[in-house]
Amino acid sequence: MIRFDNEILNGENNKKGVNMFTWIKDRLKERTTFDGILLLVAGASVVFLGPIAKLLAWGMMAYGAWTIWKSE
Repeated sequence: MIRFDNEILNGENNKKGVNMFTWIKDRLKERTTFDGILLLVAGASVVFLGPIAKLLAWGMMAYGAWTIWKSE
């Protein structure tokens, strides 16, 4: 069983008549849910793609130096 907002949502209707799918659909209608999803995705990308970002930054700096050095 999963607890959300002090309700036990186990896929079947509980005492208040709310199930897990209804709870999720209701939350997806709220703006703050999208804010939370965006923050989760941004944070996860920084954590998991941090080393790749540093490698890409080195490549961008090398390409920038190369374009300054070469003539048109």
